[in-house]
Amino acid sequence: MAKSLPTRSVVITSKDRPALLEKAIESVQQQTVTCELVIVDDGSQDSSTQEMMQQKFPNVVFHRNESPLGIIAARNHAFGLATGDIIFTLDDDAVFAQNDLVEKVLQDFHYPFIGVVTIPLIDHLPDGKVVQRAPIATTREEDFLCSCNFSGGANALRARVFKQIGGYIGNGRQSEERSVAIRFAEQGLFIKIAEQCHIDHFPVASNGNQNKRIVYFNTRNSLAFGWALLPTPDLWWHTLSTIINHLLLGLKTGEIWDALTGCFDGIMDYFRLRKTRKPVSNEVYRLLRHLIKQKRFKYSALKNACTKFNVPSPADRPVQ
Repeated sequence: MAKSLPTRSVVITSKDRPALLEKAIESVQQQTVTCELVIVDDGSQDSSTQEMMQQKFPNVVFHRNESPLGIIAARNHAFGLATGDIIFTLDDDAVFAQNDLVEKVLQDFHYPFIGVVTIPLIDHLPDGKVVQRAPIATTREEDFLCSCNFSGGANALRARVFKQIGGYIGNGRQSEERSVAIRFAEQGLFIKIAEQCHIDHFPVASNGNQNKRIVYFNTRNSLAFGWALLPTPDLWWHTLSTIINHLLLGLKTGEIWDALTGCFDGIMDYFRLRKTRKPVSNEVYRLLRHLIKQKRFKYSALKNACTKFNVPSPADRPVQ
């Protein structure tokens, strides 16, 4: 008898892009399985998005922030509103490329070691750049392709565990995904790459100010990640290398001021995060440090690495 599919939600955060958001919603509603939809408008400058939702999608869960909180806080809020066992995240400038994408990805969660499924993205740019292609479907569990990270706007994950660990850690935007990946790994849950499906992404060209904000938040959140989750003494090496690497990158790209302010605010975050600090084990951190050198690796390699670093095999862990 075929296994029943878990309940599912799709969350989308948006700001000042109602036309793109409409296409994203339509791609969800065209899926072969019904999904709860949760939309969070993160402080749009006018009411265009709210009016579009009221007119075209009155039955969709919709929340509007009066002022922008940043994509990390907006996603955490959207996850709090969602009720599905599995929650998909989709950016407002992207669409599910296949009508059975959700149904295919849900099948992966029958395996107890899978906590997150990262869905390959294809960027639609003039140069035809491909960020990540979907792997060919495999028939053996040992051959599943896994990863150490995932895209925040193109994934599905176990909602109960995400809410249990407190959601994403970070400020504004950038680098929040690894704060979830490492805490899932602590519970024996890992990231699988979706097969034979992908998300079409239509990114809007970024301007100089946006690039500066990316540098700032990437620097700050990399430090916050360490304060909140890394074991000592690895924490201090991570902090030192993060500061040096981001300052050197800022010098190279002409965004040194943004890197400097990111470092300063990231250091100040220590005083905010130290009371809630919950570092993962040394074994889990070193396991991920080992695996992150490979963008993709087979499930069989993951199990071997777990043995090497004295981390319980994911196959031995119960579903959370």
